[in-house]
Amino acid sequence: ATMERPRQPVAIPKPVTEAELELALTLSDPFSTACVLAAFAGLRRAEITQCRRQDITADALRIPHGKGDKQGVVPTHPYLWDQVRDREPGYLIVDHHGRPGTPHWLSLQMRIAFDAIGLPDVCQA
Repeated sequence: ATMERPRQPVAIPKPVTEAELELALTLSDPFSTACVLAAFAGLRRAEITQCRRQDITADALRIPHGKGDKQGVVPTHPYLWDQVRDREPGYLIVDHHGRPGTPHWLSLQMRIAFDAIGLPDVCQA
């Protein structure tokens, strides 16, 4: 009775299905690139918007500012490398003005894109 109750998570993660991912990867850039970075490198929206081509090699993806503002390195998935190897140096996620996207901008735009292709339950907060 005096034992403290463990905290319950606010939301339980619901990974996308293979069919949902396949559909999401049909989006145009920069949204397909954002999906690839999330699905094949596990990046969060802030990490995705800060990702630059020069941070990725065939072997590793360097995360300059990860969770807690800590640097990190994750292995580069072959599918991810195929998507970015021929890109010019610079940010991978840019807005329609060519400026680096912000995490908030990416969330709003991805919501619109997912709704448009029939994935209203993907990326619900």
